[in-house]
Amino acid sequence: MGNEVCAIWVLDDITNTKLNDILKILDTFGIEYNPIYGHITFSYFIIVDVDEIIQYTKKYAADKRTFNINCSALAL
Repeated sequence: MGNEVCAIWVLDDITNTKLNDILKILDTFGIEYNPIYGHITFSYFIIVDVDEIIQYTKKYAADKRTFNINCSALAL
């Protein structure tokens, strides 16, 4: 395996649907767009032992639960 890894939070289906509905406004202005699959990148590691960090992350995340995030503004 390589020596880089990126950790992301994936948004749920309802949120992705809402984001894509907002993008449809671009149709009004004739702007082409592709559907998005929303996520938040919260870390990017380089020169690491990927297998080791994956095992650590699995152990760390084992007892975690989902949570809500309320945003007043979104940006790309």
